[in-house]
Amino acid sequence: MKEQCDEDWPTCGTCRRAKRVCSGPSTSLKFVHNGHHTRESRGHGENNRIEYLNQAREPPGNTAMLLPDDYIEHDKKQEEREMLVQVRHHKAGQAGGTFAKLRPIRPTDLKPSMPGRIPRSSVDNVVAEVVHSLESTAGTELDLGISITWAGLVPKRLYSSPAFCAAIDLFINTWIKARQVAVLSPSSVLDRKAYGKALAYLRSALLDPDQAYDVGTLAATALIHKVEIDFDDRRCFSTPSSHSSGLYALMAARGPPKLNDELDIHLCFEIMGRLTMHMIMNEHDNFYKHENWMRTMQEALQSDVVHGSPFKDFYSLTLTLAQWPDLVMESRRFHLDPDAITAEHIAAKAAKMSEELLKFDIEKIWLLWETKAVWTVPNPQEPWGESYHFVDWSTSQILIMRRSRYIYLTLNPNETRIRKKVGKKG
Repeated sequence: MKEQCDEDWPTCGTCRRAKRVCSGPSTSLKFVHNGHHTRESRGHGENNRIEYLNQAREPPGNTAMLLPDDYIEHDKKQEEREMLVQVRHHKAGQAGGTFAKLRPIRPTDLKPSMPGRIPRSSVDNVVAEVVHSLESTAGTELDLGISITWAGLVPKRLYSSPAFCAAIDLFINTWIKARQVAVLSPSSVLDRKAYGKALAYLRSALLDPDQAYDVGTLAATALIHKVEIDFDDRRCFSTPSSHSSGLYALMAARGPPKLNDELDIHLCFEIMGRLTMHMIMNEHDNFYKHENWMRTMQEALQSDVVHGSPFKDFYSLTLTLAQWPDLVMESRRFHLDPDAITAEHIAAKAAKMSEELLKFDIEKIWLLWETKAVWTVPNPQEPWGESYHFVDWSTSQILIMRRSRYIYLTLNPNETRIRKKVGKKG
């Protein structure tokens, strides 16, 4: 009869109960002493095993150790040379002390494993889940189309991008849980297994030259970032571990959207709004102001893809405000080191943006009020005595973005200092 060994060496439980001398660890195991394997031949007797354990446990001086880290660094000149990896750490059943179970491994085996393709049946389930969520919540306050404005473009893309499939599955599951819990917190809504799976597939896609700059990889990155900002209020745009850093790096590396790809265009406009605060907080280059980006985004704004979209005006406002991060960062630097030349430059840039926004107000914002797409209702609970109501989500986003930038341009204390500096120079 075979019985599995509990590996409680130097005398395992099975041998101890049978009152027999234990043969000890398998001969494939090796112990490290003074940075190398012991030279003595390895016997199977009790004395030899205890001697090896004592050598590892009680080395002379402070120069020896059983295992310094998770593995012993191998000789880089000999890539095929085996090294030891710790599998399990044990306490000896008798006489105290500890020892480690090790196994030999080649450095080439330490390469991180990459997830394979998601089975088609699993992708079918995710597609069905997305379609059901869209149809069952359409027109309600829980409309999935509000959370993901391009959700209708998702299903047909999932079969070609495992990273996209894993990321949308994570988002949908988190979004459903968020509707069910009383108090929203990352621990209550985030499935760590699904989150780890989404990250693994995203990493695999980013390491694949054929997938790294694919729109599916961009969508996966945007979704994981959205999970973070929508469901984890502990994070912020300036947090080093935030996914906004990865999203920014990917956007900057892959360049402007392809004008023949509807999803690519919608993603780039939406992400443009999200990355604004990240660029400001981290003072990163505003690549949206680069000539190739501006030209492509302006062409996209005039394309049929955007022309029929309910978010056309929102995208137009986003592009109008492309200079806003630069204006904020320059104002910050002016606050630290004010001078008249910089003040004049910033004032001219702010004046130009104000003119563009005034034009947008006349053509778009005022029209929203006239057509009753926006209206107010008296509400004594609000600080200003009334609440705003909107005909749809896209309209609310236009007004919210416009108001936030208006507050900056009119109430920013740096603006007052800039105007004074320009006035003194004149």
